[in-house]
Amino acid sequence: MSYFCPHHPQAPEPCACRKPRTKLFLDAQVALGIDFARSWWVGDRLSDVQPARTLGGKAILVATGQGNLHQGQARAMSVTVVADLLTAAAHIVRLTTP
Repeated sequence: MSYFCPHHPQAPEPCACRKPRTKLFLDAQVALGIDFARSWWVGDRLSDVQPARTLGGKAILVATGQGNLHQGQARAMSVTVVADLLTAAAHIVRLTTP
């Protein structure tokens, strides 16, 4: 199942589905039974991890791509910052494995 926002980022009217807004996440939650409180939000942009603040769960910003430009803001939001996706996955496994 795929979810995407078909609207242009600079559309005159902001839509409810473009990140960090939550419509698509809520649609997926209903369709797939996602427990946001147990979810991880991982990405290289603040908009990728900001839904964790609204919907619950934990956020990790990877410093690859755009993430390197937003490390300070992410840390100020109490978001974990790691070097790359592999490190993010290892972090999640370490914190979720009994």
